[in-house]
Amino acid sequence: LTRHGSEIPDAQSERILAQASDLTISLFATSANAEYGDARQRTMLDSIKAYVETHFRDPGLTPDEIAVAANISTPYPHKLFEGDYETVALHLRGLRLRHARDELLDPRLAGRSVAAVAHSCGFGDISGFNRAFKAAYGITPSDVRRGAADGSPGLSASLARGGPH
Repeated sequence: LTRHGSEIPDAQSERILAQASDLTISLFATSANAEYGDARQRTMLDSIKAYVETHFRDPGLTPDEIAVAANISTPYPHKLFEGDYETVALHLRGLRLRHARDELLDPRLAGRSVAAVAHSCGFGDISGFNRAFKAAYGITPSDVRRGAADGSPGLSASLARGGPH
């Protein structure tokens, strides 16, 4: 318009200027709304993660319960976690596994059974916990407990390299 504005007939120039202004305003508004929407989604995701961090020890915690607690529809948390290339359930399981690993490595908790650790971290059954732990870390929870008790060098470092993401 700036280059060829003089070629536009006077009868059409006001209408074209109004349309160009509307288009420019629409483009800016769309960009601002997208950024605002992204910030809102990030805030909601952070809020959901904080809720999960607080309640992960509850074996009955489910994505549906998380959505109800956040006062949002059930599919919405799944959509939010997609941005982190994760699912609600995987995030919850990973959090539980990391806490269980930390408890198994803690010498102050050496007297607690593996089953007690699993249950305290929100796992409903010990066999499911054992499978998930071995899949995540490449070692069984019992072996971690034995290695921590024996003072195996490098156990913590090897567990830190693997694990749920």
